[in-house]
Amino acid sequence: MKKQDRRKKQIENISEIMEDLPKSDVLKVGFELLPILEHWKEIMGEEYYLDTSFSGYRKGILYVKVHNNTTLDRLIYEKDRIMNKIREVIKTELIKDVFFELGDE
Repeated sequence: MKKQDRRKKQIENISEIMEDLPKSDVLKVGFELLPILEHWKEIMGEEYYLDTSFSGYRKGILYVKVHNNTTLDRLIYEKDRIMNKIREVIKTELIKDVFFELGDE
């Protein structure tokens, strides 16, 4: 007996596919964070984007790995500008704070 081909023959809209996915907060947050990664250079600025990387997200805090002490010190002073850029990009209150941590490249 042949297995039925369960693939749909029509093209589906991404919003329809998303509705069919299990309601997972992790998945939802992941999709909401994507624009931050896509606009990393714009958010961090030309001067800092190569010395930083997305490290994680937990309970409203965006963790940013910084690759050297000098940049870390400078970013602490740039925190308000970075938060404003993040809010422009994602337009939600998902990110309440940014935490910079020193890490390897």
